[in-house]
Amino acid sequence: MSTTTRATRLKRLGLSLLSLILCLGLTEWVMARWLPAPAFLRLDISSYGAEYLLSPNRDLIYTPKPNSGDYNAQGHRGATFNIARNEKPRLLFIGDSVVEGFGESEQGRFTSLLAQSLPDQEMINFGVRGYNLRQTVAYFKTFGRQFAPDHVYLGITYNDLMLHSGEIYNIDQMMQSNARSSFYKRYYNAKTKFDHTLLKSNIYRHLAYSFASTDDESFDKAVAYLIDDAGASTLLNELKAMATEDQFGLTFLFLPFNTNYKAEDVAMLKQLCEDKTIHFLDLNAEANEQLTGIEKRDLFLPKDPCHFNRSGHLRIASRLKEDIATVSATQN
Repeated sequence: MSTTTRATRLKRLGLSLLSLILCLGLTEWVMARWLPAPAFLRLDISSYGAEYLLSPNRDLIYTPKPNSGDYNAQGHRGATFNIARNEKPRLLFIGDSVVEGFGESEQGRFTSLLAQSLPDQEMINFGVRGYNLRQTVAYFKTFGRQFAPDHVYLGITYNDLMLHSGEIYNIDQMMQSNARSSFYKRYYNAKTKFDHTLLKSNIYRHLAYSFASTDDESFDKAVAYLIDDAGASTLLNELKAMATEDQFGLTFLFLPFNTNYKAEDVAMLKQLCEDKTIHFLDLNAEANEQLTGIEKRDLFLPKDPCHFNRSGHLRIASRLKEDIATVSATQN
């Protein structure tokens, strides 16, 4: 074969490869624009009178559905907030349904009560029902962080280190009747980082979904995890790094509850916070010391071990007002 012929073939091969790459890039771009939410992610999930969307982020699993039920355009209760800062110090609250104020009016939850008593500070509540610690941290990273808070209060309760939430149960039921349910197990439990990276591609994701089929495993097993000390430590390190980089204060807010729990899990989390110099405010221990059993029970909704009634929200707001004053004094 002559040098000229070889050069011509190599040139043609190069052009063919370039054309293929450009074609794939164009297809990916078109799919991202016209199919931003693939069919297998367009699931409307209803739970406890709220609506959610399946998330392509395997750490989030689901997110609030904007403009549904009590949720505004940002997917939260109450007013929307501008990302741009005003002159007020900005306090951001994240966590699960207890932080969101499930069972109480938007104006009656503790963050709204705080805003009324501290009008010179901005209170933002981005709690999401059912989230555990991993989901809460992921939600702050992907959504809350852009609001540039001065201080972040991460509210947790007794079950936030457990493996799943009520909303995941609802998703699991939907997966049972889904013809491509095995895809979700692959997507949310990718065995390698390479496979997880490939699944971010619209083309690869659609192909993987098309060839998936139902199997006997449940979606619940795909997303189930227990947040042990190593997992909790990793999450705290992420939060600490963001707090250092963005220069915001950080408080773990252990909220009161009225049920049995694993004391060793709380002790583990408290010790991790101490080791990483993260403020840990144990309001459950304070309530146990200051209240009788009946008095503590009267902080919660009827037959509900963790969601506060108006009295509970008033108590939390009053105690947080003290902590906010202490934090402000320390910072000044």
